[in-house]
Amino acid sequence: MAILHGSWIINHQNSYFFIWGEIWRSSQVHTELSAEVLLHPLAMTAGELNEWLEVSNLSITNKQRVKSKLPTEIKLPIHSEIVSLPTYFLENKKSELTAISPVHSVSVDIDFPSAQYLHPWKIDGFCLTPTLAIEFLTSLPLSTNDSQASLLGADIRFWVHIYRWHLDLISRCKFLPTVEKQDSNLIAKWQVLLDSAIDVNRLEKFSLQMPLACRTYQQTRENLAIDLPLLPQEIILSFLNRITDNQLRLMVASQSSFEPRMMMSLPATLQQWLQGLINTNNTIDTVSGERLQTTLKAWTLPLQYQLTGKASFRTCFQLLPPENEEPNWILKYFLQAVDNLEFLIEAPIIWQQPVEKLVYQNRTIEQPQETFLRGLGLASRLYPIINSSLETASPEFCHLTPMEAYEFIKAITWRFEDSGLGVILPSSLTNREGWANRLGLKISAETPQQKSGRLGLQSLLNFQWQLAIGGQTISKTEFDKLVKLNSPLVEINGEWVELRPQDIKTAQTFFTSRKEQMSLSLEDALRISKGDTQVIEKLPVVSFEASGALEELIGALTNNQEIQILPTPVNFTGQLRPYQERGVAWLAFLERWGLGACLAGHFHSRG
Repeated sequence: MAILHGSWIINHQNSYFFIWGEIWRSSQVHTELSAEVLLHPLAMTAGELNEWLEVSNLSITNKQRVKSKLPTEIKLPIHSEIVSLPTYFLENKKSELTAISPVHSVSVDIDFPSAQYLHPWKIDGFCLTPTLAIEFLTSLPLSTNDSQASLLGADIRFWVHIYRWHLDLISRCKFLPTVEKQDSNLIAKWQVLLDSAIDVNRLEKFSLQMPLACRTYQQTRENLAIDLPLLPQEIILSFLNRITDNQLRLMVASQSSFEPRMMMSLPATLQQWLQGLINTNNTIDTVSGERLQTTLKAWTLPLQYQLTGKASFRTCFQLLPPENEEPNWILKYFLQAVDNLEFLIEAPIIWQQPVEKLVYQNRTIEQPQETFLRGLGLASRLYPIINSSLETASPEFCHLTPMEAYEFIKAITWRFEDSGLGVILPSSLTNREGWANRLGLKISAETPQQKSGRLGLQSLLNFQWQLAIGGQTISKTEFDKLVKLNSPLVEINGEWVELRPQDIKTAQTFFTSRKEQMSLSLEDALRISKGDTQVIEKLPVVSFEASGALEELIGALTNNQEIQILPTPVNFTGQLRPYQERGVAWLAFLERWGLGACLAGHFHSRG
């Protein structure tokens, strides 16, 4: 059994992705105590790894996948890494030798009588440039159900997920063009932008889930000293920034270049910078480039806090409904912990503590007022309605009309969250998708009591309908009262729900001209229960309940209910097998409802 491993190695401007292979074989190495770093006994040689990649259809590049009977030539740069991995130490007092054995990666979490210690091992493998890493990680499966997934170690599977996240970031344009100083040069590069609450949370979760093997590649190569593991965020951000920079250059290179006349009209430094963002030569003139760097820093200043990827607290906005018959809503301001969304610090506490470090409920908040003001400033650009409240010395909240509150929910909430701000809405308004929160019909149906004949798909059912919104039933009178409020947000039995203008018009049309003509057939009921039909008379069906024989039919058709086996007729000669008994019961069930069936497969009986 062989397993592929890999991780991102930070090496200043020449970071790379390192892969190596692990195989089952004798792993004990007998050695006297020395400072020499030994070869990992379970690691494949470069030749073995190259051949195994070919056989397993995990070749790095398409050029390598040429069918040939000759041994495949190694076309990747062979490299050795020192990696500290869990290891057993077994002393032999007679021979005065110590048997050391690296733990196979699939056995790391299994309890053994011998203690495990991190020990450095030398491993041969291949270095993948960012371009090759992109191609290779793209080819690896994300699903554990894929046959190739069993060949991947936990470390390389982790990086496959990070790479998919990187593609998601690019699809959402979460990147910035920058200028960075490296040694004595200025270079043009692309940088990942993790400014949304979703991405900050992802970075936090991925950092906690990173396998230890991704962090124990050693910088020290001369002796057995073990470096402290790197921080997970540092490695992830290095990977995202370098891969994003490379991926964007590949994408831009396939597009048409800048229009020559437009380029010639720009200052020379800007020309160098723009060309450096798409070409391999990304160096910028140092003297004039420093002004550009200063300008870019000022441009990205509002985002610098998010660019570090280390924010522990953020500004949060909680929307509170009106109280005591007041017409307006309240948008309150807080600081919120990124790792615990229920941990909130109210604005008055922040303003009363003008300190560099605020200790609150056993947590330390760095620069609380600066963090709070930074978030308020960003929010004011996204939602200028709050600007009037920021004119006070210590803003705590602002008032919103019902229409402004509705606009905040529908159009501003996602922008706040995408910019790294927290938002808390009333629970009944949190789920803004799906039919359940819409004004629609709640239907209960059953089969009619027929003395003769049988039901078919077009048979009409006995049913009752009720108007419902937000999961709650309302009468026609209550509906009319809600319409008179002329508000997109209404309160029903203590819960606030959305009342869409289009739904109001549809419901009014339904009441005035269509409700008496409404009918429901067995076919309609089956389609609704299966999700094939979601509206009746243009009103969404927000709830459907079946009872009696109809419930039995729907339950059987959706595999939620077992069909009863029929007793064997007295005059039947032979014995049905279990699956044949179920088939007969199924045919009888369909015949009872007037539904057809096609019998296929092995169904003959044996006497």
